Amino acid sequence: METQEHQKQRIHVRNKAHADGVWFTMLGICKIGTYSTNDELHKALIERDVVTDDYTAGMIRHTQVAATEEELLLVEASGVDLGATNSSTSYSFVVMKASASIFVFEEQEYTVEVCPPETALQLCLQSNDIQISFDAYVTMEQINDLRQRPSIYQVEYDEKSKKVTLSRSMFWNVVDLLPQEDSEYSATSRFIFCLRKKA
Repeated sequence: METQEHQKQRIHVRNKAHADGVWFTMLGICKIGTYSTNDELHKALIERDVVTDDYTAGMIRHTQVAATEEELLLVEASGVDLGATNSSTSYSFVVMKASASIFVFEEQEYTVEVCPPETALQLCLQSNDIQISFDAYVTMEQINDLRQRPSIYQVEYDEKSKKVTLSRSMFWNVVDLLPQEDSEYSATSRFIFCLRKKA
């Protein structure tokens, strides 16, 4: 992730679903599409000493890499930033509120979107260039883990130790042992989105 002057900048934006607007924190630019296959990307994560497990490795094998290089401007927000008023919030609430945002930055209007799944892996590799610690869920289309349980990536980076951990958050009912459409999180949990210039 390339260091940018606007890193750590907290921005208040208008939102179609929340009259008072919502807040995002700029993270910087993450480049995807720099590896030809997910196998190459996985090897790079191992060489980088990214902490992971077998279940998450199963997700990596199903993660599609971009065919061409692309720079994504990333932002993050918590459920509270997006208007959650209870102690917990749902993934669907977070995505709905974020996608309803009217994001204008440096006179350019952007849409707020979920990230390509590859973003989480690239964050692990590019985290040395970001000057903040973070522990966040990467919003994305769900991918099955090693045991075929739909999940999204969670990335934790400790700037002090330089240690990166890549794990998963399952959309799975542990009682019925069946996939579930939504998942609950603490309202203070942070979620990463990407911005795309509005056509």
